[in-house]
Amino acid sequence: MSLPRVNLMPSKRTAARRVRARVRRWAGVTGVTFASLAMLQLAPGPALAEAEVLLERRRVDASSTADRLRTENAELRRRLLDTRRKVAEASQLSDRPDWSIVLALLASRTGDRLSLETCEVTPLPGKGHRIAASGRALTQGEVTRFVLDLEAPGLFNTVELTRSRRDSAEGRDEVRFEIECVLLDDAKGTTR
Repeated sequence: MSLPRVNLMPSKRTAARRVRARVRRWAGVTGVTFASLAMLQLAPGPALAEAEVLLERRRVDASSTADRLRTENAELRRRLLDTRRKVAEASQLSDRPDWSIVLALLASRTGDRLSLETCEVTPLPGKGHRIAASGRALTQGEVTRFVLDLEAPGLFNTVELTRSRRDSAEGRDEVRFEIECVLLDDAKGTTR
């Protein structure tokens, strides 16, 4: 047999107890919530200030890097223009023959018994150049040897002895001569 359960506490007191317990729970939850919100409001203050300082440093670094890159870009553009100008000048010069090679060839073929007095380079109509040289030698054979030595390397298209005459200068006989060499440009437009 079971006894009926009877609560001897007045129902008003039981209801008040339940209300108090509920109020305590809500007060605890509300207090914890407000404490959490207060901590969230206070905690980001220093962190936010650090983030702003860090952000400002990065902005300053980015600005100085941009200024440095602008300066480098301007310097590189100046160097590029200078290099382009030099390339343009070099391309103009590369279209001209290197006369030092031709003059070195003439000088190397003179020997001890022949000397050149004049050498003149003139452009020919179209593509090519004419080299006129005059000088003196001790014998006619030296003049002939000089002309043959100029023909041998194949640098000139033609080598002609245009004038040769005997002359007496400073008490000794010598041969005065004039030669003409023609240097034609080849199909590529360069002088050979």
